[in-house]
Amino acid sequence: MIDPVLFSYPIAPTWGFLIFEIRWYTLAYVFAFAFIGYRIKLEIHQHGLSLTPAKILSLIARSALAMLVGARVFYVLVYNPTYYFAHPAKILALHEGGLAFHGGLLGIAWALWRFSKRQRLNFWQLTDVVARWVPIGLALGRLGNFVNGELWGRPSSLPWAVIFADADNLPRHPSQLYEAVLEGPILWLLIYFFARQKHPGHATAIFLISYSCMRFVAEFFREPDAQLGLWWNLISMGQWLSLLTALLGAVLLIRFQNAAQPQQNSGENPRY
Repeated sequence: MIDPVLFSYPIAPTWGFLIFEIRWYTLAYVFAFAFIGYRIKLEIHQHGLSLTPAKILSLIARSALAMLVGARVFYVLVYNPTYYFAHPAKILALHEGGLAFHGGLLGIAWALWRFSKRQRLNFWQLTDVVARWVPIGLALGRLGNFVNGELWGRPSSLPWAVIFADADNLPRHPSQLYEAVLEGPILWLLIYFFARQKHPGHATAIFLISYSCMRFVAEFFREPDAQLGLWWNLISMGQWLSLLTALLGAVLLIRFQNAAQPQQNSGENPRY
């Protein structure tokens, strides 16, 4: 396995616990947010809107913080509340893992909504730009999960099964790599081909539906959270949440298409 720590330096070697680390997982998200910020700059400009580099940097920083807080709070409250309520100090122990995608999604949505209101931008236009390119970040994040040796798959006898040091000696599905492919290039292609309409919000709805489908499939190969297991011995918490996200995407898609149809017939530009 690859060492998850790219670089480490003891800040206070005498004390032995203050260590500065740069992890591959962290770099993956830094690159992802930087790339999405670049695409926002390009695509917002193409729509006749302008944002200064400082405002884009502010948006990226706020979105990253909102994602981190949302992902952590959601994990604490939904995935393992009993443990964290009994050990509240552990809530801040991010180095031990415990982030939930759906919570991060809520955090980013809130940050984009706040930003769009302040800058008088179309919220759905902004989320469309992010939705088109967020698969890059998801793929890199899953690769980071694999390097960290976390979120491993279920036991498998397939020739490419992997033994994860922090799990046990059983060969397991490298489910992080499955998710990297499904939530990365395949998700990007689905959005590219099915979200080519110019109606604001269309790409966002397609992202929610497509991501949920990819996640639902990948969860069949991923080891469920030990404290939750499977609902009715069938589907995981991640799959339940993906069903809700897919439903939200479907409702939005129907709403946007119905709102755009009369205006298309009249030759007017749709407004949302």
